[in-house]
Amino acid sequence: MVIVGVLPGGTHRTAPAATSALRAFRLAGPDDPFIDNFQQAGAFQSGSFLSAVASTVCSAKGAELVLIAVEDAVARPVALFPFVRRRHLGAMVLEGLDFDVTDYFLPAGGATHQASGDIWHAVEAALPRVDAVMFKKMPRHFHGRVHALTDAKFLKPMSASAQTTYLRDSAGETVDPASLPVARDVRRKLRKLQSMGKVDFVEAMSPVEIGTAMDTLVDFRVKRFETLGRRDILNQKEYRDFYHLLALSPDRLGRIFSLTVDGETVAIIYGLVHGDAVTLLIPTIAPDEKWQAASPGLIALHRLFEWASAGGYRVFDFSVGPAAYKARFNTEQVELFEYQRAWTLLGIPAVLEATMRRLGRRLALEQPRLKQMLARLKDRLP
Repeated sequence: MVIVGVLPGGTHRTAPAATSALRAFRLAGPDDPFIDNFQQAGAFQSGSFLSAVASTVCSAKGAELVLIAVEDAVARPVALFPFVRRRHLGAMVLEGLDFDVTDYFLPAGGATHQASGDIWHAVEAALPRVDAVMFKKMPRHFHGRVHALTDAKFLKPMSASAQTTYLRDSAGETVDPASLPVARDVRRKLRKLQSMGKVDFVEAMSPVEIGTAMDTLVDFRVKRFETLGRRDILNQKEYRDFYHLLALSPDRLGRIFSLTVDGETVAIIYGLVHGDAVTLLIPTIAPDEKWQAASPGLIALHRLFEWASAGGYRVFDFSVGPAAYKARFNTEQVELFEYQRAWTLLGIPAVLEATMRRLGRRLALEQPRLKQMLARLKDRLP
């Protein structure tokens, strides 16, 4: 572990820090026009996402959104890094934006003409005063494309992965949802559900429909997690407000889909639709046991996959986690990486905690029973 002095305070955009041919500086907030240069980089870096998380979750957690921009010597946009600064374990820590709402920490920008090491060095020079810097959930490539830290040498495997399916192959041919390994089971389950009534798959479009669908999603999810003895972030108002706000954003970043039987909702899916990708976030099903045998959640997910394929999207992102059902959609595993560094002695406990979490994930992968024990322990911790 390397302990160095605290970095100098962050600078305003009018006086950016300079490192080699790159300049890094802090943006005023999620409405800064600089962000528009990276609107296609990914849903978790979009202006709508950053604005929503800043006004809800960050505000409730007492965290400060810190957006670091990078330009080259002729003021061309190079990268955008979304961080939060908060107090943790007695230290002021700068973290990659997460709070369990960001599936990936992804610095927008392609590292095609600038080395990742140079970009990160420039970013470090523009950070506000902190005791430690850390981030996690970073893929080397995002949906097959490079980003600002794709070639970074300092990243560590975090013993976690995400799952992604490409809806179009390298030749541009569309993947037929009916050809997926899960399709046969879906057809069988769908017949069972249709025997119980007329089945529809609909998207909430109006503010009233979105509000009703959000209420149903929260009700389903909270009851299911209570049955499983697990904690659910949707018990917290700031998270409910966050997802509701995303669904009402002008660019309709958040989308809510419902599977119904004779008008009764039996499954809900919340996802992000951005650029050429559809990202699965929250799938949940009705708590009534009479629907369980028909697997409405699996049917709804396959319907959403069909919707994305018919809509011409290139990627269906199942996001973080190795759930068994994801493999039935011909997913590819995407390894995730992390980084921690203490800048002062006060930052060491936060770095040690992150290191222990990484070791715990590694052990859990090797020992499935230990993984279950750790999951139960996590749900019981305050």
